[in-house]
Amino acid sequence: MELDQDALLAMLPQQAGMVTGALIEPAEIARAVLLLASPTMPSVISSNWVVDGGALKTP
Repeated sequence: MELDQDALLAMLPQQAGMVTGALIEPAEIARAVLLLASPTMPSVISSNWVVDGGALKTP
């Protein structure tokens, strides 16, 4: 059975044990960058934000 690229990408989150079961879109990362660079967030300094669609399992 041969799988195409779309089928392989659909299986990836489950196989990798991702929490949300979805891959993140580049636009989601861009929105986080825009938010952090905006005047709305002036007091955020030296903070780590994980924007990975749940790829990392956190305790």
